[in-house]
Amino acid sequence: MATTHLCGSVNLTDEEEVFRAVAALCGAEAPRMPDGETGERGHWIAWQGPRLAAVPQLERVPPRLVTNLSLPMFRPRAEPADIRLDLGYADAAKSSYAIFRRLKESGVVPPSTRFQISLPTALALLHTFIDPEARAGIEEVFLDHLGAEVAAVADVVPADQLAVQWDVAVEVGLLEESRARRADFTVPAVADALARHGDLVPENVELGFHLCYGDSPGEDGRGHHWLEPADTGLLVEVANAVFASMRRPVTWLHLPVPINRNDDAYFAPLRELRLDAETQLFLGLVHHADGLAGARRRARTAARHVSPFGVATECGLGRVPRDEVLDLLRLHRELRLPWDE
Repeated sequence: MATTHLCGSVNLTDEEEVFRAVAALCGAEAPRMPDGETGERGHWIAWQGPRLAAVPQLERVPPRLVTNLSLPMFRPRAEPADIRLDLGYADAAKSSYAIFRRLKESGVVPPSTRFQISLPTALALLHTFIDPEARAGIEEVFLDHLGAEVAAVADVVPADQLAVQWDVAVEVGLLEESRARRADFTVPAVADALARHGDLVPENVELGFHLCYGDSPGEDGRGHHWLEPADTGLLVEVANAVFASMRRPVTWLHLPVPINRNDDAYFAPLRELRLDAETQLFLGLVHHADGLAGARRRARTAARHVSPFGVATECGLGRVPRDEVLDLLRLHRELRLPWDE
């Protein structure tokens, strides 16, 4: 079985069902285990809307439509330094970790598996929820509060049991837009900001980055990229710049692979990816629609350009129909090296 990475969300009933399913179907080949972001957290950062609505220092402005989700927007009533947020990530992680620890102590979860939390970036929260005309200084507020969330989790979860992933979707979208129409949003600026996020994670805690083209639900309820990437070129450029800016090790990098891309052109830029020896690469090439055969085709092509790598889906499993989730986890287990067997 290939080493497996799960991005975060898993469309099952609750955290315990997620932990038990991943343990049973992926076992020790999934070195990190998320809680599935079940319940109110199921649509990535959409659950932050009600939480921000409860902040006295913010006032609502007319909402905007993101794909088919109508999300609230806000502007500050006070100076940025006076804004106090309760994002809720630490509380959710503490509750989930208690279940994770119990299952590990009882032998359900493998002893080597770490508890993984996945967090949005400050820019993602800023661009999703804050009025474009009122954003000055607010990104720093989000970054400070995200740092406090990480610290609160690290106070409860031992460092050798914890892994933190930053979900980098909005930045990728803005960079794609910048390449087409803008000149005010650059890869070096994104890399510097992501390095600051990485520095919020204690050095003895594992750190990963998930570069993403979105997974918003379409009319069919499934997750869809807002744009299918032309190739891995931009992702490689961002990753290399982030790693060059980092002051601490990065444990893993996850990149998406669209279902219709098993051609050399998509993977060829991976030849320029500069990873440190301790950084694992995961390619999101597992798709339910074409199963094991499709994943093998994509893996064989990828292996001509980069090696080694583990496997994943292209984003989380939160928008995958529930009756397909277990099948997708089994696909990870069945995909084995060498890819052409």
